[in-house]
Amino acid sequence: MEEKKAYIFLADGFEEIEALSVVDILRRGGVKVTTISLNTSDMVKGAHDIIVKADATFNHLKEDSDVHMIIFPGGPGVENFHANPSLIKFTKKCYADKILIGAICAAPTFIASLGILDGCKAVCYPGMEHLMNNVTIGDENVVECRNIITSKCPATAPYFALKLLERLRGKEVSDKVKDQMHFELLS
Repeated sequence: MEEKKAYIFLADGFEEIEALSVVDILRRGGVKVTTISLNTSDMVKGAHDIIVKADATFNHLKEDSDVHMIIFPGGPGVENFHANPSLIKFTKKCYADKILIGAICAAPTFIASLGILDGCKAVCYPGMEHLMNNVTIGDENVVECRNIITSKCPATAPYFALKLLERLRGKEVSDKVKDQMHFELLS
């Protein structure tokens, strides 16, 4: 099976559980995940003062890469996504190229602001629905529309990660990771 590659973008103020649980679950499933700092350095400070050393910086990202998915965690750091014209251009290009896009919590509002969620069903952090113009808001914890996967909040991060893994590596791999992590104990 072809190696699957994903980028997860980290900006100061990112929601740690939404980023790091996704990285963990995808790596358990054999996905090559690269954490990308939007800062000029590789150090990024999360919303709860957890400092993470990213694998690379956005400035050093190769535009012609063979990435299969890009992922945006939520948190107050989403404002930094909106303020980065190069990231906006890159995200629109990925969408046009049919690369999978994952966004959780406040991050779906960033995707919606680009117009690429227009006409889709999606979810976001409860109370932020007014920022999701031209989008039908779902009730589910994780929603797929076209090549975009959205999820609600920190509590849904593991389920979001498993859905991303399923899209990248298949249901069998996702179910295996889910079983190894004993998700059945949560029901």
